[in-house]
Amino acid sequence: MKKVSLGKDFYTASSVRDLIFNEQEHCFSIPEISKILYKFKLEFLGFSNSFIKNKYSKTYSKDKKNIFLDNWNNYEKINPDTFNSMYIFWVRKII
Repeated sequence: MKKVSLGKDFYTASSVRDLIFNEQEHCFSIPEISKILYKFKLEFLGFSNSFIKNKYSKTYSKDKKNIFLDNWNNYEKINPDTFNSMYIFWVRKII
């Protein structure tokens, strides 16, 4: 409960409704997201949060574009609070 009350989603009625009382929510892991992207022929372009990307880059400096989902999965295992609220990322159709 402490983590919930400290999060940014705890301080507006609509965010609390979405956070705690959401009727239907689907939880995905990074490996599941990777499979979905592959299935629908989508290219992962990266997560949108610059703060998270900067922290990730210190661990995975060889991933210059921050797009290797296997590395992100490992990073999240080591840092489980990285995506407390949700994954926000960009994709595009592979042509």
